Amino acid sequence: MDAKLNWSVLGKRPAKPRPSAIALVVAFLLGFETFVAVTDGYPSYMSFLAIGASVWATVTGIQAKAYLACLFVPVSLIWLNPLLGGDWFSEFGTPLFLSHSALAMLFAVSGYTFQATERTT
Repeated sequence: MDAKLNWSVLGKRPAKPRPSAIALVVAFLLGFETFVAVTDGYPSYMSFLAIGASVWATVTGIQAKAYLACLFVPVSLIWLNPLLGGDWFSEFGTPLFLSHSALAMLFAVSGYTFQATERTT
């Protein structure tokens, strides 16, 4: 056990980082969905996007040894509510606003930190 884990809050970044376009697009979509009026029920594709992208971010964050990655799964589990017939996202309220903005901010921060790729030029 001589090797240290060397984990940090934001994980390892490349020397010349380029933001992750995928993480930033997911952040934009989640942020945009915060202000869209939902009348026919919350779209299931957004729940699948939030959960699936969070699993991907968690895996890449663990590979980069970022503590921030541990927040993705608990926050994304909120999106199980609409899939299981819940009504947290049926009207514009606190649960909808806080959950979407929290996950969008997590993706925005991760896109510029542990999910950033090496700039080639």
